[in-house]
Amino acid sequence: MIFPVLFTAVSLVLTIRAHRADVRTSETAIKVQTLVHHWILPIQIIRGRRTYVERDEESLDVRHLVLVSDDDRFPSLDIEDLYNFDEPFRAWFYSLPDLDEGR
Repeated sequence: MIFPVLFTAVSLVLTIRAHRADVRTSETAIKVQTLVHHWILPIQIIRGRRTYVERDEESLDVRHLVLVSDDDRFPSLDIEDLYNFDEPFRAWFYSLPDLDEGR
């Protein structure tokens, strides 16, 4: 009786972790969507970028890519660099003003 419950719980946790967030880009906005929330940042109000590294639960370093908003109505987007971003996205991201420069 305990095995089916345990198996279901472990499967649910692994499924949720696998689908933490989805990052979508368009010509007008960047959208990050999780199972329960979504955030949209229009391209024209991106002030710049930041990057930082954080240690996760498994003691692995995870790089974060942050798109900083220039408008208080839209939150900055903090995206873990675990996605398979293509070269055009990375080139675009690193072409944004580096807000960490000179800190």
